[in-house]
Amino acid sequence: MLLLMLALAWLLVRSGGLFEGSSAGWPEGGSALQGRGRAVFFAQRCERCHDGRWSAPADGADLRSAGAPRSAGWHAMHLFEPALARAFSKMPASPGLFRPSDWDSEFGDDLPAPELTADGQALVAYLLQLQSLPARRGAVHSGLQPQPDLRGGDDDLYRIWCSTCHGSEGNGDGPGAAFLAGESLPRAFRPGLYRVRSGPGLPSAGDLLSVISDGLPGTAMPDFAQLSEFDRRALAGYIRGYSPRADDDADDDADDDDDDDGRDGVEHYAGDPLTPPAVTPELLARGDALLTSMRCAQCHPELDDASAPPPSLDWTDELGRPLPRAPQLLRDRFKGGEAPRDVYLRVVMGMSGSPMPAYGEALPLTQDRWALVLALLERRAAAGP
Repeated sequence: MLLLMLALAWLLVRSGGLFEGSSAGWPEGGSALQGRGRAVFFAQRCERCHDGRWSAPADGADLRSAGAPRSAGWHAMHLFEPALARAFSKMPASPGLFRPSDWDSEFGDDLPAPELTADGQALVAYLLQLQSLPARRGAVHSGLQPQPDLRGGDDDLYRIWCSTCHGSEGNGDGPGAAFLAGESLPRAFRPGLYRVRSGPGLPSAGDLLSVISDGLPGTAMPDFAQLSEFDRRALAGYIRGYSPRADDDADDDADDDDDDDGRDGVEHYAGDPLTPPAVTPELLARGDALLTSMRCAQCHPELDDASAPPPSLDWTDELGRPLPRAPQLLRDRFKGGEAPRDVYLRVVMGMSGSPMPAYGEALPLTQDRWALVLALLERRAAAGP
């Protein structure tokens, strides 16, 4: 019996211990900064809750295999005060990763966010590296355990889950927004301009439900799949009501409530069926020609190495806040989904509140719209992960 106990103890030590994690199985840093971040990751003992061996999803998912990608600003916010990024988070704050003076002052109200130390910046770089692992490619949800159905007032739901970034009055100025300077900032709901929508005017309740359920991978907007469908639908209706146009643009939301996947309304924009045609060499050649003639490479230069410099567009949102430059279409995650019909809607509808225009009128033929979309997705697939 004593020998058996000694053998078990030796195995525990070799595997990292009963209560300690292990560096085995965690990728090395791809750069010097990421390598330093990996060392910080273990110095902070992050693997104890994020290695998937001893922890449940509610305590911290295995960061090597679970979770949609988030922005650098989201990670900084999460390290500074986890509850800002995730209500009811069990994760402790990490004051040692921020300059001490920043913890002694208020932030928000146009003040800059607390500044990461060099170790904090390195840790964020390593967390971003983990997001690119093959096991997390295409991930949407964070894998958190379901939350109980609150069924409280809609304003309580909004205050708990949304106000830290979107502000108590829906103006996009919550305390978490300070961390996202230079990134896609939290949406201000009152102007009624939304990136992701399936038809003219305001997004439908189903459009909002889809974003609430799946988040916007690559940005600070997380998924809320852990909330009950009742609470997610309540939030969608509450948020839509912030816009003064909501009453004038009520587009049959009663029908939306019967559509469980939250993607209502997408089959009837401009009479187009949102089923892509078969991919043929001729269709792709037409799409490649359209990508050039529509001058997509002016904002997305990776599409054409010899393209002209970007046009002088207004890179600010509806509130005058600076916007990040256009995403890398061959590499970055797409806001609003990466399925062909999702990309189709972004091309045809545009993305209100950003420089991305609507090309519905410039591309009146459905076949041309699909040709451009499918040619882009073909290039994206050829570029690899």
